[in-house]
Amino acid sequence: MPRVLPRDMARATRLHPFLGKLMGVCRTIEASKRELRWLEDEILRLDDRDSFRLLQRFRVPFQPVPTAPSGRGLRGKWERILLQKFVDERSKGTPLQLVVGSTLSDETM
Repeated sequence: MPRVLPRDMARATRLHPFLGKLMGVCRTIEASKRELRWLEDEILRLDDRDSFRLLQRFRVPFQPVPTAPSGRGLRGKWERILLQKFVDERSKGTPLQLVVGSTLSDETM
């Protein structure tokens, strides 16, 4: 497995804080960007039940917030927290399918 150059690691971190963490498992900036985009897409697909289940799984303290008339509420904060947790799991070497696969388990049932 090729070594990640410190120059590439610094460049990735300048582009996005999470890209530096993904460089260890992805090895290139392009692959890291692609995986970050996939993780973001998975989080945006979550409904409220799946979001709550994942917040519990990662032991994120949760307090219900009132929803706005549009139905979105203040969900952006929880999406950022879940993205951080997904990136942390992926940076530990957990396969991408297992990191995001838990969001699809209820759909197949």
